[in-house]
Amino acid sequence: MNIYRKDKKLSSISIAQFTVDSKSSKELQQYLSNIVSHCEQASDRLPSVIVIDNLHLADNLSKAFSGFFSLDSHLW
Repeated sequence: MNIYRKDKKLSSISIAQFTVDSKSSKELQQYLSNIVSHCEQASDRLPSVIVIDNLHLADNLSKAFSGFFSLDSHLW
């Protein structure tokens, strides 16, 4: 099975996991902001999959994912 990201074949698959609890909403926002920063730099160090456990415990989802809303669609 071949995996592609925007017409670029990925040589390796990496999976990142983040578990949210009642005190880690700010850390989730920082982690996702870091991912957005790497997207904007077209970094190959991005995970192929991000699993976020217990997302329902995050305080403010729109704030946590706000960086993704500003990304250019060509980066996806």
